[in-house]
Amino acid sequence: VARVVERLCAEVAGASPPASAASGTLTTFRDVAQAWASGRLTELYPDHQKLPDKPAESRREDLAIVATFFAALGDKPVATITPDDLDLAKRAIPKGKHPNTRRKYLIRLRTVLRLAVSPLRLVERVPDVDIPRRKPSNLFGYLYPQEEARLLAHTACPLRYRVLYGYLARNGCRITETLQLTWDHIDLETGDIHIDKRWTKTKRARRWVLDSDVLEAFERFH
Repeated sequence: VARVVERLCAEVAGASPPASAASGTLTTFRDVAQAWASGRLTELYPDHQKLPDKPAESRREDLAIVATFFAALGDKPVATITPDDLDLAKRAIPKGKHPNTRRKYLIRLRTVLRLAVSPLRLVERVPDVDIPRRKPSNLFGYLYPQEEARLLAHTACPLRYRVLYGYLARNGCRITETLQLTWDHIDLETGDIHIDKRWTKTKRARRWVLDSDVLEAFERFH
């Protein structure tokens, strides 16, 4: 529910960009953040290393995160942002977030500020955003085979979700990659499946052969 609310708020915040953004002049934090999350900066600077082409789902997530900082930084010209402003923006991160999730918010904040330096050249330097180290994950959090079997057999859960869960558990793919898949990416005769490089975190395409049980499930689902 919280993620849906954040996304809806981000879409509302992005629906009416200020006049400066509409006219093509980027000056405020909101201008830069929306231009980055929308993919506009990627189109303007396709060779910049920090502006890779992203799937729509990832861009919506980026916008939902950076919109959190609009109340504190949105209308401020990037050149006027101070460390005190950043402290205020950090307090806008929803309370109760896992440290690794807070870290993700701070990385997006730093990214927007650094894009104002390069390639936009709005300012020579910006205040640094400290990024904490990632907290180690719980190495003993498992989904046991018998638990997954009960989930996949639970007919009250829509079939399309159970197919999705079964595929993810057996192939280890990211959800953002999987949601881009169509039947054109799966050869039901040979079992080949390929992931477009635009969807992957490493920006490398992947191809493999599905296990026989996954292929059979896809054939029946299709």
